Amino acid sequence: MDARVLCCLQRACCSFILGLSIACGQNGSVSRLATGKADPNAFPTSTASISKLIGDLPLDSNPNVGVGVPSVSSSPEVLISRKQYVISWNHQHRQPNYVAWRLSSADMGNVQRQNNFAVDPELERHLNQRGVGRAVEPEEYQGSCFDRGHLIPSADRTLSVSDNSQTFLMSNMMPQTANLNRISWQHLEHHARTLVRGTNDTLYIVAGPVFAEDPGHIGPDNDIDVPSHNFKIIFKMNKTGKPQVIASVLMPNVTSNGTDPITDHEQACEDSHGFTESLSGRSMESDWERFKTSLSAIEKSAGLDLAFLHQIN
Repeated sequence: MDARVLCCLQRACCSFILGLSIACGQNGSVSRLATGKADPNAFPTSTASISKLIGDLPLDSNPNVGVGVPSVSSSPEVLISRKQYVISWNHQHRQPNYVAWRLSSADMGNVQRQNNFAVDPELERHLNQRGVGRAVEPEEYQGSCFDRGHLIPSADRTLSVSDNSQTFLMSNMMPQTANLNRISWQHLEHHARTLVRGTNDTLYIVAGPVFAEDPGHIGPDNDIDVPSHNFKIIFKMNKTGKPQVIASVLMPNVTSNGTDPITDHEQACEDSHGFTESLSGRSMESDWERFKTSLSAIEKSAGLDLAFLHQIN
């Protein structure tokens, strides 16, 4: 048999077996990912593209995806399931397809920002064992003039040092311009925390990168792809157990002049080294609202299936 055909058959078999292992509980019965009031049949998840499930928490008991798990249409993914979040990691782009997490006042305490950027050791071991690339080191962004942009923000996990440190693993980062990361993206992060602080509400958030057909690259080996846009979806469950979208945005990853940070590297570096909100002239906390878009637009651009979110009443 041709070696390539055999390889494809092996991969298909592994994908099928892994899909069963994720979908089934310890007693062999099919587990539901939905919790709370929502209809458990309403939140399916696809495991067709998952090469591995790693982390310290079974996916079907992870509250960060209790409402549903986005399906990745064609990109490879390693799912990392931890109590702080769920990451769909893409070894080709060397960053997440998305990160999903829940946010409530119970997730926020008084722990200071740790700033301890580090390689994700569990992901590194997995990638080394499979021979499909390597996890990102913090130093790989050095000299790029791009921020190591958090998907789940540090400030969303301040209950313990351990929780906050988990947000600084490089598996939670994507290349963001200073213009995006330090203004509109940050404002939306703050808005989400404001909605839950001092309340009993719980938000669910999914965020990730969007890539052009031929993206630019950074890193010593030019193998960390630079997103053209970043998306974020914030929703909660309403009184009838249906998901209610609060915000869905698609923000361009550009310089303060609105230019491509790869082709206009000089401006990207100028922004990175001396950027302040006053220089942008766009320091309004609500500036993120001009990037609102539909769920369908995000699904199409990011290659995701968010079927569980389309059940809005």
